[in-house]
Amino acid sequence: MKINDIVEFKRETNPFKSPASAILGGLLKLLEPEWSGWGWHLAVAISQDDDGWWILEARAKGVALNWYSNAFLIDCTLPHTWLGDVDYEKRDAFLREYLGQPYDIQEYFWTGLSYLFRHFFNRPIRYLLDNRWHCVELVFFYCREMGKPINSIHDCPLISDFEMAMNTKKFWELADDRIP
Repeated sequence: MKINDIVEFKRETNPFKSPASAILGGLLKLLEPEWSGWGWHLAVAISQDDDGWWILEARAKGVALNWYSNAFLIDCTLPHTWLGDVDYEKRDAFLREYLGQPYDIQEYFWTGLSYLFRHFFNRPIRYLLDNRWHCVELVFFYCREMGKPINSIHDCPLISDFEMAMNTKKFWELADDRIP
């Protein structure tokens, strides 16, 4: 893993631990069978220390930098290089502006609706700009701000679009590349 890598976290499939992941993941797998089904949560690797990494992510408590151990990251994540070299000024400005902003729980509904529209009508659904963030949305916006967007600013950010952009292989094919 390198600074600025996008970190894909393994999806929780137990509906009692994460109902949203189980329900939306099941809907996504039904509507987009090419989705690997492995990853669910996205974040960005910001800095490394001896035992782990500081990761930028949007979770229920909002946008934050959270620390994860190397052991956890090896077991439960896949790093993806998309951005390349770090522009520290841009990155730091992004962190100052977005850290502490609220989580966007309503985006789960919008994401489900987006998959339905794309599947049945072959049309993307428009992205709603607001000051709340869910994980995929934050990562897509971060990449856009760093100069390498993953999707159109007008399209709802979807995890399957991330996988297509990364040309993601199956989890077991990446096992040798997962050392942080």
